[in-house]
Amino acid sequence: MSDQDQFDGCDYPAAHSMDTTWFAVDKEGFVAVMETNEEGALPLAWPNGESACDFVETVGTHLGREVKLGQYEIPEPSSVGLYGFTSNIDENPQKGGVVDQALDDPDSTEFEVLVPVYKRGPVPSNPVHISELPEAIQSQSKALVFKDVSFRDVDWLQPVLMVPCQLWTDGSESVGVVDTEGNIVPVPPENFPQWGSPQAKAAQQPSLAQKDVPWWKKLFGV
Repeated sequence: MSDQDQFDGCDYPAAHSMDTTWFAVDKEGFVAVMETNEEGALPLAWPNGESACDFVETVGTHLGREVKLGQYEIPEPSSVGLYGFTSNIDENPQKGGVVDQALDDPDSTEFEVLVPVYKRGPVPSNPVHISELPEAIQSQSKALVFKDVSFRDVDWLQPVLMVPCQLWTDGSESVGVVDTEGNIVPVPPENFPQWGSPQAKAAQQPSLAQKDVPWWKKLFGV
């Protein structure tokens, strides 16, 4: 079975489900697999909110690297050279801070919905560069570039503070975002556009800033 067949054989949900796996690329071209879990932000650039089924196994097979299992027998991204980030409302940079207070006492915050931050897992010893991946996956990653982030240097990541995202809310509720310092801040309106709007459609394509990243130019041209 080819890498394309493996990837195309996955079961894709039509929208941001309660648990979605996606992947992104940092400014150096290294790749991370992301788990939204129940409430994490999902970039609109991820095609149709699709889930990268068995992504870790696909990368391991393509690169000839052994996939090791972690907690709950889940494949460990770092074992094949992928960074891994997971969103969990119970994990934040300030233990006992404003997020924990809001969870214990919802009346302590003005926000009805909290968007959790993503926490990085182990740093891979031999990180995977996007140029090493199958072309089908490279193409899907073209608009999923965090141009100012190095996965190696950050413990926490909040996508909706950087790029337009889908959130687990219909927009009728007040939304607070847990940032990488453990504070709760309002969601930037430009990063939570109405689904199907021109702004949302534009977010699904690479931006001029993303195209200006050196490895992007080399891999995809202008």
